[in-house]
Parts: sequence; C-alpha cells; structure tokens
Amino acid sequence: MKFENKPVINAIGMVSAHSHSTASGRISKGTTLEKLHIDELLSMGVNNIHVYQLEEDDVEESKASLLIAKAIANENLKISLAFNGRTRIYAEKDSIFLVNKSIVDQINQMDESIAISTLNDLDIAYKNDLVLSVKIITYSISNALLNQVLDLIKKNWVICLKPFHPLSLAVIYTKSKNQKESLINNAKKTLSKRIVDFNSTISEIHECSHEYSDVKNAIDTIKKANIDLIVIFSASSVSDRRDIVPQAIESMHGKIIHFGMPVDPGNLTLFAQLDHVKIIAVAGSARSESLNGFDWFLNKLHAGIDISHQEINGLGVGGLLHDARSYSRRKKFEKTTNSSKKNVVAIILAAGQSTRMGDQNKLLLKINENSMIKDYINKLNQCNLANIIVVTGHESAIIQEDLSDTGVSFAHNKEHKIGISSSIKAGVSKLQPHVDAVLICLPDMPFVSAHEINQLIENYSIDKGQLICVPTSFGQRGNPVLWDKRFFNELMQLEGDIGAKNLIDKYKEYLIEVSSGESVITDIDTKERYNSYFKED
Repeated sequence: MKFENKPVINAIGMVSAHSHSTASGRISKGTTLEKLHIDELLSMGVNNIHVYQLEEDDVEESKASLLIAKAIANENLKISLAFNGRTRIYAEKDSIFLVNKSIVDQINQMDESIAISTLNDLDIAYKNDLVLSVKIITYSISNALLNQVLDLIKKNWVICLKPFHPLSLAVIYTKSKNQKESLINNAKKTLSKRIVDFNSTISEIHECSHEYSDVKNAIDTIKKANIDLIVIFSASSVSDRRDIVPQAIESMHGKIIHFGMPVDPGNLTLFAQLDHVKIIAVAGSARSESLNGFDWFLNKLHAGIDISHQEINGLGVGGLLHDARSYSRRKKFEKTTNSSKKNVVAIILAAGQSTRMGDQNKLLLKINENSMIKDYINKLNQCNLANIIVVTGHESAIIQEDLSDTGVSFAHNKEHKIGISSSIKAGVSKLQPHVDAVLICLPDMPFVSAHEINQLIENYSIDKGQLICVPTSFGQRGNPVLWDKRFFNELMQLEGDIGAKNLIDKYKEYLIEVSSGESVITDIDTKERYNSYFKED
C-alpha cells in the first residue's frame, strides 16, 4: 500500500486516508475524491491531503474483514455490511455464546493489522445482539496474511451459538417446622422470573416435609412423568453429600455429579442426574432475584450443554457475583429498561430527489439484494419500535411499490422540494396520540446497525431526563435521532433544509449522546461512493 501526502489539487481520483469536515458535511476516510470534494477542501483552506493506493498484493480493509467474518460465521449468526474495515456478526436467536479463545488469540497475534473482538465465553446473546467484530486496523492487508487467517479458521471453529430450548420443570419445596410461608412464595416468584427467558414451564409442584422419606417419595413421583429438570428448594441448603437430598437421590440409583461450586452466592448447589432427568438442589440464595450460581446451570441446561465436574470447578475466577457485571450472564427481567415500555415510532425521510446521485434514486439502489431503503427498514424491524412511517415525495409511487410487502405506513410530502423540515412535519403529523417518542431516520445511511438503533432506544428515559438521544462518532453528532413527544410541536414548526439541529442545541439539558461507530455519520450520496462500497469485484 502506498501512503502519501498530495496537493489537494492533484488528488482527484485518489482515496482519502483520513476524514475531513467540510462546510457541507464530512468527507470520510476511504472516499475516492471527486472534483466536488476537491473544491470543498480548497474552500476550507486545505491544500494538502493524505491519500493511499492499493498495490497488487493488497486486499482492501472492508473486503478483508468481510471475508474473515464470512469464514467465521455459521448457523444462527448473521453478518453486517462491511464498513471502514469493520464487519460485525450478530446473533439470530437467544443463545449461549461459545468462543474458541485460543484461535481468536492466534489470529490477533498474527499481525497487528487484524483485530477480532468477541463477547466472553458462555455469555448470553439475545437475538440481534452483537457477538463479534472483525476490524482491519490498516487500510489493507496482504493477500498472503489474509489466506493465513482463512486457513486457520477453516481448520478450527471460532465462535458458535447454542440456542435456548424450553424445558419441562418439576419443583420440590421442602418445609421445616415453623418455617415461614414467605420463603416458599419468594422461591416460586423468582423461579418463574428465571425461566421466562427460556419459555420453559413448571409442570409439577410438590411440597413436602424436609425428611428423607418424603423427599424420596416426591422425586419418585416426579421421575415417572415426562420431566427434563427437577429443581429442589430445601428448607435447609444441602451441606454435605450425606445430607437428606443427596441421600434420597442416591438411594434411587441417581448420580451426584457435583456438590458445591466456586460461585458466591450459590456455593451450596448440588447437581445430580436420575435416569434422563437432571436435578438441581439450589442454595438458599436462589430464592433471591440476584445473580446466582443457579443461573449458570439454567443457562447451560436450556442450551443443551453437558455440565461436567471439571467445568463447575473452573468457575472460581469470575465466580464472585456481588458485582453482577463481573458475571457475564444476563436475564431478560434484569435487562428490561424503562425505554422498552415506551411507544417509539420511526419516521424515515425518503422524499428527497438525491440530486448528487444523478438520474438515479439512491434509495432504490441495491444493497443485500434489496433496495437501500428496504434494507434500512429490515434493520428497523429488528428494533424495539411500535411502527415505521415512510415519508415519500420524489418518485413516491415507486418507493411505495418497492415497500409494499414491508408493512410500513406512508406519509406523502407534497412540499418535499422545500427541504428536510417539510418531511419531518409530514411524518410527525401522522403520529397517533399515544406515541411517546419518534426516531427520525435517514435511509441513505446503510451502515447503521440495528444494534446502534436499539442503543438509542434503550438510552431514552423520561425518568432520567434523557429525552433527545443522538448517536456520536469521534465527537460528531450523527443519525438517527430520537425525540420525546414534548418536542413534537416544535418539530412541526421547523423551516428550511437544516432539520432539527437547532433544537438539539436549544435543549441540551435533555440531550444524551450515545457513542457509536462511524456508520452514524456516513451516508451514500454519490454514484462513486455507492460503487466504492457495493460494486461487485
């Protein structure tokens, strides 16, 4: 790769090595410079610019990252668009994430130009969660290095997902004399919350005294039914292999796989098997909703992963759970945020004429076998949105026909030539009274991910006063932008072609900036720019 500093006047057709802010926006790195860019740079007083040129054996950064991601991805995983040398992989189902750390380390140590980042091994990955990122640090890598990486991946698995499957549970609650009924009630509530993630059902419930014969009879009754897992909440936690619960299991020819675990809370957990049925006698701390060693068992069993004595003993590092962040397991009832209960509607501004694209409507150009706007809508459909409204204007009939199978609503802007403000007003005027917030979207930004959009929605909080949510990259504000309903009247008063930027500055006390990638500040506004990212080799 050749990297050099050139006079701007001589840089037409070369690729910008750095990003540059201009009066009309931003020239991102990787942009092939046109006369328009040259004129903008010169008007800003930029006389020299760093550019690069690929050599014969070089593989461009985005192409290289995409090829590596495609080699890594397998069942239950999906790949993003490659952008600025980065390709991301997302979960397609609620799963447990597994990673071959030694292989990831080998790849990262091959050359400083390659960086692979993943979740922790055994993390929960919910549908559409980001699980892996491939980043080419430099503008290109050699073909020889790329092939070395691909050969290693071909011979080894790197990551995989183990989707959750519902189980049929039976629960035994043992009682001691003078025991408070609240202990059993708390256990019932927390267990229900724990298994809601997995769509599992409690098929049988048995309450009995904390005596050997009663526990044995309860287990014997349950094992005759079609049960996957027995959970035992004892009046007193198991304290030894000779205690009442393990005695009852072994008397029926069951096997105690492991007693105790280096996880706190949850030390006094017992794991056993009786015929085809797994048994967990939980520690007393499992009556609490707090993260517990019990959660580790539930996650793995629902993913169909065998649990060994050695694995349990290997949980010590990271097993101190007083700070839940140190234990890389999440539950949906913990993950739920204030914003998830809000009614957020997306407004897509699709009325413009895309004059810089020439005679083509850029929103109809192909990306991922769909039009650019349809691809954007597919991402929005993965987000926590109540509805999607598309504002049309230029070539409205063609846009509507292209989106006829997406289920979106439409708002036609007869005054689209006035500027972006008229489209915002057309979209806001279509909102129903019960809408809490609106996400204003620009569909010519194809690299924005569903993950980044959901981050904005999750950061929206009335209680915290986070009423305007703006993504940022390198300190620059981007799109889309989320607005609480209290700003709808002022959005309806906008004029001209500057959008709602002035409102953001006016209400800074309600602003939350959400750190994102360069995708939130990068649009496709010229043929050349589209071709540089999406043309076939």
